[in-house]
Amino acid sequence: MSQKPPFPPTLVVVGLKAGSLIPKAPPTGGEEQLPETLAQLVPNVFSRIVIGDSVAELQEELQRPEPVVMLVGSPGAKDVMIEFSVRAPGRVLWIHAYSAGVDYFQLQSLVDVIKAPFSNAHGAYSSMLAEYVILSCLYFSRQVARLQRNRAAKVWDRFHNVELRNASLGILGYGNIGRATAKVALPFGMRVLGHKRTLGFLPGTTDDLGVSLYSGEDGLREVLGCDYVVSALPLTTETAKFMTTQRFSLMKPTSIFINIGRGATVVEADLVSALKNGTIRGAALDVFYPEPLPESSELWSLPDDKIFFSPHNADISPEGTFADAILQFVGFAKDFVNEGKLPTYLVDLKRGY
Repeated sequence: MSQKPPFPPTLVVVGLKAGSLIPKAPPTGGEEQLPETLAQLVPNVFSRIVIGDSVAELQEELQRPEPVVMLVGSPGAKDVMIEFSVRAPGRVLWIHAYSAGVDYFQLQSLVDVIKAPFSNAHGAYSSMLAEYVILSCLYFSRQVARLQRNRAAKVWDRFHNVELRNASLGILGYGNIGRATAKVALPFGMRVLGHKRTLGFLPGTTDDLGVSLYSGEDGLREVLGCDYVVSALPLTTETAKFMTTQRFSLMKPTSIFINIGRGATVVEADLVSALKNGTIRGAALDVFYPEPLPESSELWSLPDDKIFFSPHNADISPEGTFADAILQFVGFAKDFVNEGKLPTYLVDLKRGY
C-alpha cells in the first residue's frame, strides 16, 4: 500500500519513441494506440504526460518539482531512471515497465539507486507464451517436420504419433507464465511439474492447479527428467548460462527443451551439442542470445525434426499483448493515484525480477 499522491503527478514515458521492445513489422496493434490510450489519464490521473527516450530529451523535466510516475520500455530507460532517482530524490513515486522481462535494466546493480517501487507487466504476455509451449509440444509429438517433408516429396507415410496425454511437462521458473502454461497443458492430460527458486514446501507438494512443486538441486533433477522441459527463467546473475551440458545431460534422450524465458540462460554451444549427439531429442526456442540470431549460429543449420524456433515473437499479436500491457498499466495508474494502491506484484530489485 502506498500513500495517495497529494495531487496528480506527471507521467514520464521512456521508450515509446525508441520502440525497441515493439516490433516494427508487422505492427503489434498496440504501438499506435499508446498515446491515445494514455491520453485518457489526463487530467484526472496525471496532470500531464512527457515522452522522451534519453536524459538529454528530459532535461527540462528533471528541473521541475512535481512528483512523477515513470512508464519505461527500452534499455535506454536505465540511464533516465538513474538520473531521476539521483537528481530528483523523492520525486519518483513509482516506476512501471510495460514489458514482463526487466533484465535489460540490470536492476540488481541499481538497488542502492532506485528507491521507488518498481512493477512490470506481470501476466500480460502469459497466455500467448503458454500457447507457444503447446505448439512446440505438438510440433514434436505429431512430427510436423516429417509431415511437411513427406508432403513435399509426395510420400504417403503413415506413422505412429505420440500423445501429450500422460506426458510430463516440467517448468523451470514456475511463476505467472508457468501457471498459464499449466492451465493449457493440464486439459491435454499432461502431468505438470514446476521448479521454484523459493523454498518453504515439501517436494512434490501440489498447488491449486494440481502442479507438483519442486525446488533446489534435487527438485531440478525431477523437473529436468520430464518429457518436455520449459524454461521460463528470467535473466539474473543466478540464471545466466543456467542450461549447460551438465544440465542437458539430466534430461532424457527423448525429451524436448522449450525456451520462452531469456536466451542468455542457455549456453547455445551446449544446446547445439546436446541436439547433435542425441542427449535430447529436440528444442523449441523463441529467445536467443544475442538477438537477432546471427547467421553464423549453428541453430540455423540443424534439421527441422530437431529444432523449431521463432524470432522472439511468440507473445505478439495484432489484438493484444503490448496493448494489453498498456491497458494493464492504465488500471494500475488509476488505482495508484486515486486510492494509493500499488500493483500486487512488485519487482524485487535484488533478485532482478
